[in-house]
Amino acid sequence: MGIELEYIDVDKIDEFSNHPFSISNDNNFKDLKKSIKMIGINTPLILRPKNGERYETISGHRRLTIAKELRYKRVPAFVKNLDDNESVIEMVDSNIHRSDIPPSELSNAYMMKYKAMKSISRKERGTLTSDRTALRKFFGASSTNVNRYLRLTKLKGEMMDLVDERRLSVRAGCELSYLPFEEQDMFLNVYWKILVSPAHSQAMKMRKLSENGKLNEEIIEKILLDQNSRYLVRVKLTEEDLKPFFSDDISEEEIREMIFKSLRAWKRWTQIKNNDVS
Repeated sequence: MGIELEYIDVDKIDEFSNHPFSISNDNNFKDLKKSIKMIGINTPLILRPKNGERYETISGHRRLTIAKELRYKRVPAFVKNLDDNESVIEMVDSNIHRSDIPPSELSNAYMMKYKAMKSISRKERGTLTSDRTALRKFFGASSTNVNRYLRLTKLKGEMMDLVDERRLSVRAGCELSYLPFEEQDMFLNVYWKILVSPAHSQAMKMRKLSENGKLNEEIIEKILLDQNSRYLVRVKLTEEDLKPFFSDDISEEEIREMIFKSLRAWKRWTQIKNNDVS
């Protein structure tokens, strides 16, 4: 028998405790608000009972926020009897598909889910042999990528800010997370002095030197300024980035060709502008 749809009073619904995802007034939020204003809440919230007649939000935090802003009295919802661990897992899974999640929020969410899944596994089968075994068991083929985000929780707040601001890549941040806090402070001092971000290979080098007790600010600066140890910059463009510039029926190869054609034209223009035409 399925769960019946209910209509719950908005003033009886609480936010999820320690919810890792922020709600920002971005275009996605504005579009969702516009849709709800026009046709109502199509996708019911998922709640769990809490302290008698109150409820905790598992899925639908943005919908609940918008409902409050639009002064809804009640919202459609499915109420599930979930324990703390089950609630964390469902909360993370219902939000993790979004493409606009900052790495800091993603890493905290994965850590919450990982701890919940380990707790369930211990109760059912006893302690797992290792964290690596647990990762493979819980996340399968994506365990390597998830592990990177779990490692980011070991970064100092200021270091994590660099990852969120895309001054530091997730892979480089993962390597630097192995540095003790005092060495992360060294890295920050050098970074803000020269404003050079490390490539993954440079971050790996710093990690190795740290493990051998040989890392200091002078060496960090030398590594960052060593252009021979840097990889080429990789730029990732999403479908949303490209959508305003190309029609829906254009092929991937045509998009690639037009991008390089535009880059060649831009390079030629800069050469003319700087009187550097050969």
